[in-house]
Amino acid sequence: MTITTEATLITTLAAIPLLWLYFRLLRRANLLVTEPPEEESTSEELPEPIIVLPRRAPRRAKRRPM
Repeated sequence: MTITTEATLITTLAAIPLLWLYFRLLRRANLLVTEPPEEESTSEELPEPIIVLPRRAPRRAKRRPM
């Protein structure tokens, strides 16, 4: 192999993990859009709010007299 071929091969093999890392970081930062954007809803079509009630503490078992 010539020096140019070896340099091209080494550069290509070195670039693959760097590109993988770059796109992984973009995906983690949510900068890489993988899904099409949702249609913007008008003010008339707002979904119902979800109300989450706090859980009640579990009742303790009553002690039975011995």
